[in-house]
Amino acid sequence: MVSNKEVIVAMNATLPNHYSLGSLGGRDGRGDVARAFGSVLRAARQEIGLSQEGLSERMGCDPTYPSLLERGLRAPSLWTVLRCGEALNRVPERLVADTVALLRKEGL
Repeated sequence: MVSNKEVIVAMNATLPNHYSLGSLGGRDGRGDVARAFGSVLRAARQEIGLSQEGLSERMGCDPTYPSLLERGLRAPSLWTVLRCGEALNRVPERLVADTVALLRKEGL
């Protein structure tokens, strides 16, 4: 059986140094990632003058879901990141890159 540490080491070996999983914190970090993504999502939504309700309509999701994402109460799946990018007319890679940048800035 492969340990979690071995999986992380193997994944780090396949990623460029600036995307090293170890650099996102030693603990689980999912809550930190969810909060950072939520902040990025809120800023992107507000930048184009879109309400949470408008975002949910564009994403085709429950009206409460954008609020849960923005408050970091839900961690986005890959599907969610793609839908957010489409709804905001923004490439999903930028949402991810901005999230990573925010995590680094906050030292998480």
